[in-house]
Amino acid sequence: MSIENELSQFISGQLLSENGNIQLGPDDNLLLSGLVDSHGVIRLVNFIQEQFGVKVQPGEITLKNFKTVNAMVAFINTKTAVAP
Repeated sequence: MSIENELSQFISGQLLSENGNIQLGPDDNLLLSGLVDSHGVIRLVNFIQEQFGVKVQPGEITLKNFKTVNAMVAFINTKTAVAP
């Protein structure tokens, strides 16, 4: 399963389940739209650390890295990239 699919499933199943049947797109702004609140961001950080084995530093929890599924995929890919 791709990183995008895993993130989308987690967000839809764990964070958006109370909001009904919302179709989540990879570029939907989760934070500014109010779909994910600060508690949800913490849950996302924990999920990313556990599922993908990356360490998220406090300074990395930014709108740039967490506003959309695609932004999180890019962030995870950067954190898991192996230096040559």
